[in-house]
Amino acid sequence: MDREKFSYSLNRDTFLSGMGWRIIHFSFDDVQNRPEICRMLLQMVITPALLRNPFGQSLSPLEREILRLSWSQKKGLRPKDVMLQYDVSFRTARKQLQELVRKGLLRPVIQNTYVCYYEPVEGLSDWFL
Repeated sequence: MDREKFSYSLNRDTFLSGMGWRIIHFSFDDVQNRPEICRMLLQMVITPALLRNPFGQSLSPLEREILRLSWSQKKGLRPKDVMLQYDVSFRTARKQLQELVRKGLLRPVIQNTYVCYYEPVEGLSDWFL
């Protein structure tokens, strides 16, 4: 690998990490010739996240992405934001946000008598990222 390819690889890994991905590297030789080592290392990385689940329930991919969107927003998250980002109906967006409130991951911000937007609950971003 030359300097340019190495630099590209580092930038790609950093970009994906910034987007919330976890990156685990394996060589082709290890996957082909020593799969048991790869399996053991993968379990070592994944198991703590499975054990830390404070809710005893899993999240759907859409719920996980909505949480990521809520953490990336400077202002609160509205159903309209979810509609535009994930191309879902208003009812689906509201239902997903209410389900995340029920699970204790988002909190509604109420002004007057209705919910204006939703905010992520403090301290949970480490568990999901």
